[in-house]
Amino acid sequence: MGAGRKPAHRVVPGLDTRAAVWEALRGFSGAFGVRDAAEQTRLGVDTVREYLTGLAAAGYLEEAGTLPVRGRPARAWRLPPG
Repeated sequence: MGAGRKPAHRVVPGLDTRAAVWEALRGFSGAFGVRDAAEQTRLGVDTVREYLTGLAAAGYLEEAGTLPVRGRPARAWRLPPG
């Protein structure tokens, strides 16, 4: 674990890593990126990317194009309506 980083299970008091990510996703009103969710949860980008990919494969997230960022375009995600 890197210096200054909290253990993943202690990022949001009372929530485990997956619950913390899910809670953050529910707070977005539109499209969001992996970095947006990582910043909200204070988890690593790779951890959040892996979880979002799994949620998309299960049908809980859908792709929403790309986000305007420097370098390679970042995939945008959103919760499906409903």
